[in-house]
Amino acid sequence: MAIKLHSLVSTGKRYFQIETQPHHIIGIFKKLSYYKSVRKYEFLDEDYIHYECHEDGTVTFYKAGECTSEADGIWTYVTYDCPEGREEIFPDSSAYTNTDALNRLLSGEKIVVISSDLNEYVQYQLNNNEYLNVELPLIWYTQSRREIAIKFVEEIEALAKCHVFTSYKVGREYAEAVLAEFILAATEVAEMGGSLADFESAQYIALSKINIEPVANLIMEQNDYRIWQSAMPSKSKAVEYAFNTALEYISKAI
Repeated sequence: MAIKLHSLVSTGKRYFQIETQPHHIIGIFKKLSYYKSVRKYEFLDEDYIHYECHEDGTVTFYKAGECTSEADGIWTYVTYDCPEGREEIFPDSSAYTNTDALNRLLSGEKIVVISSDLNEYVQYQLNNNEYLNVELPLIWYTQSRREIAIKFVEEIEALAKCHVFTSYKVGREYAEAVLAEFILAATEVAEMGGSLADFESAQYIALSKINIEPVANLIMEQNDYRIWQSAMPSKSKAVEYAFNTALEYISKAI
């Protein structure tokens, strides 16, 4: 049985409404911008734009609602396959459908996102989204926690800057392992009311838990002065640890 959700007619699907996330809004923004600039599209009152995100299995709808009695809004649904004849829509009246964030993007501003925890903050930073202004979780806005967070961001930026840790599988695995351990260390130190010095000490302990051999071998095999020039010296303990270990390997091989 075919069902209609906003502008979309489908069969064999169930739709569960969820809270719209920043990447859903950005998807709508990019699609709307494309229609307006490339296709010279004029948004009509009865039109919807929908954006499908295959990564999380969602579809997001946007309606301007201008010059009509129907309010504008953004609605996001998780979709699931189901047998034909059992299609259904499960709305959530508490879900936030306001278009304020989209309107900010359309006016040239960024969406302000307050991370729920340090791990989410890292994921946003790694994605390096040009449309987001990502802030730390509110509990991190104390002097000592702020210092720890700044040091943590330096680690993210240093790893992202060097192609050894972005272009090669073992390099990416090393960076992911490092950041996971550093998140745990930073969280534990912060919860105990520790200082930046405490976190820096915890970083060395965290690095000792990681298998350094694959990435050190990679650096040694890719022994190009441009790699070293782009990465060293570094404020990052993770970068220094990897390159210093590679240097030890090279010294032993001579």
